[in-house]
Amino acid sequence: MIKGAQQLPTQHITIRVPWHDAGWNGTICKNPCGNTSCMVLPRIGTGRNDAKERAAAGQSIEKME
Repeated sequence: MIKGAQQLPTQHITIRVPWHDAGWNGTICKNPCGNTSCMVLPRIGTGRNDAKERAAAGQSIEKME
């Protein structure tokens, strides 16, 4: 480590592939199940909740829980 640096705990974050059917306008995709790009990535394709994503389709991400 570099002198003066702190050892921080490791964190994990999973994000979707940068693909969006509305041009990243602050909403959830209008057709989230059509985003097959993420299916090839480990842990994302298998962890999708298609019913929840379909119910939120087109809504503002500010309303997400």
